[in-house]
Amino acid sequence: MKLVENLSTKNKVAFGTAAQGISKLLVAFLSVFTLRYSTQYLGAEVYGQYATVIAYVTIFTLLTDLGLTAISSREIAKHPEDTDRIIGNSLAMRIVLSVVISPLIAIGGWWLYAAKPGQVKVGIALMVITLVFGSVQSVVSALFTARHRNDIPAVLVVINKAAYLICIVAVGALGLGFYGFVYAAIIAAFIPAIIGSVWAARRIRLRPLFQWAHWKTMVKTSIPLGMIQIVNLLYYKVDTVMLSVMRTPREVGLYTIAYGIIDVIVTIPSMFMTSLMPSLAVADTERLQQLVRRAFYILSFLAIPIGVGGILLRRDIILLISSDQFVAAAVPFAILVLGAGFSYLNAAFGFASVAVNKQSRLLKISIITLVLNILINLFTIPHFGVAGAATATLITELVACIGVYMVFSRQTGITVQFWPLWKITAAGLAMIPAAWAVGLMHLGLVLHFLLTGAVVAAVYLVLVLVLGALPPDFKPLVNRLLGRK
Repeated sequence: MKLVENLSTKNKVAFGTAAQGISKLLVAFLSVFTLRYSTQYLGAEVYGQYATVIAYVTIFTLLTDLGLTAISSREIAKHPEDTDRIIGNSLAMRIVLSVVISPLIAIGGWWLYAAKPGQVKVGIALMVITLVFGSVQSVVSALFTARHRNDIPAVLVVINKAAYLICIVAVGALGLGFYGFVYAAIIAAFIPAIIGSVWAARRIRLRPLFQWAHWKTMVKTSIPLGMIQIVNLLYYKVDTVMLSVMRTPREVGLYTIAYGIIDVIVTIPSMFMTSLMPSLAVADTERLQQLVRRAFYILSFLAIPIGVGGILLRRDIILLISSDQFVAAAVPFAILVLGAGFSYLNAAFGFASVAVNKQSRLLKISIITLVLNILINLFTIPHFGVAGAATATLITELVACIGVYMVFSRQTGITVQFWPLWKITAAGLAMIPAAWAVGLMHLGLVLHFLLTGAVVAAVYLVLVLVLGALPPDFKPLVNRLLGRK
């Protein structure tokens, strides 16, 4: 760590960005193994109950934050001499919020899931403990972020995921069942909170402070940002909670396994746009337009084969990640992976808006899509279950993509051209007959998945090259693969 501390600010930022990218890849890798083990051990019914607990408690996570983490990082960067005071007050506020809100969350869960199995309600009452540990981890992460040490929060996230995977494997070996998984989540939240606190205490005097004037100022500053965060989190979690109330735990399990795979897929645009943020933030209008158009085309180039390939391989992916009990998750997964394609395009405009400080109107788009998502789910979930929830997500992802692009375009005057996408769309559609041809061989699961994936990827890439639609950024890589200079 001392070696990193001695780096220049520019090199710290570069190191932190690289660490975050590696962290997201590791988290995605660990998440796949976690999903597979959890679903196979618990089964569809019990896994659905556990997923209900996680989804419900997660919705309230940001009520213990209210934007304080981001504001604390900003204030430390502006006033480094007040770091101890800022972190101390933020730590106290987050702990108090967690302790006050936790009983209310548990009572709300007992009322909301009154008709559900008792272990769901008890699981919620136990799981709220993780809010306190999560709050501590967020506060120390804010300290390191402000000091251009984004590598440390990235490491803490990986520690959390790795600890959870180790714990659930131990739970399975000991046969502790549902409650064992709940305790595993609590332990996994505790470990990075303690490690992060020890690392922070080596740099500052880490202790809770109760300076009411500072609290008042921080709350006034952080609440607008906190509202945006809450709306965005509700958008991603409200469908699972509505499904858990209106349908069976088994269906929640099916939807959660499908959504869990999507969470891994959508890390790609986030990683890509995060790495591009520094360039976007300092670009003039002409340069910004070039970067946004390049980002849009690159993400489109990736989104189309992921969407089409995900639909074609939906059953294989679900069976490889889980078991036969979850094969019905292939339908919502196919719908969600199509929606993920729109989220790729949305990322280009959303991140660019934040980079140039034009994010204020994005809150309106977030609220509109959240309300729309809830209304569609109210109609579709009772009639179509998990497929209805997935369809609601697909529709709102499309609406959000259009809305964010319109806001970004109006505020910056930057537009992108959509007509060139016909070439990569045609290449993507050509993957369908290629997959059907492989299907005629009636291969085993793993061989079918590998061969189909290789064939459709090759068909897509060849057609993109023939049509001259390969993004310039990929040409050096392709030339190396083909042995060209």
